[in-house]
Amino acid sequence: REAWNEELRQVRQSLDRQTEAWAQRADQTAEDAQALAATKEQLVKAEVEIAHGKERLQVQIEQNQQLQEEIKHLEANREAARDELAQLRGQFGPLAESAAEAARLRGELSAAQVELDRLREQVAHPAEGAELQQQLCDIQAQRQQLEGELEAARQRAADLGESLAEQQRTAAAERDAWSEE
Repeated sequence: REAWNEELRQVRQSLDRQTEAWAQRADQTAEDAQALAATKEQLVKAEVEIAHGKERLQVQIEQNQQLQEEIKHLEANREAARDELAQLRGQFGPLAESAAEAARLRGELSAAQVELDRLREQVAHPAEGAELQQQLCDIQAQRQQLEGELEAARQRAADLGESLAEQQRTAAAERDAWSEE
């Protein structure tokens, strides 16, 4: 019986050790399960962050494409504006020349007017008669010619001004159309 008791005691001790080992393993398995659950939760969070990152990246790519299209559009508008400016500068030259010509003709007209007044004064005193009459006729003819040239220069300046204004309106309309695009 003592051997039996001893064997029973040893079996109990063995069972106690195995039970304790299993309890430790159960505790370890529970800890492992908790660690695994935490790891899974971190993995899910990381996947969500990756998905959000992909969405943000896609949005950024779309914004970059839109900005590149806007840059191309602005560059095209810049080139068109440069062309328009060059054209307007080309048209402004003749207009400036016409204005200078008109100023020169005004000066000549003023000088002719002074000369005409002087000659009228001399005509009022008929001492030099026919010669002065001829000079007066010549000066009046010259005056009419200068007035005709001045009127032609004014008309040309007005025509160029209207042409320039029309081209500016057209260019503004085109710019508005480009801006709307």
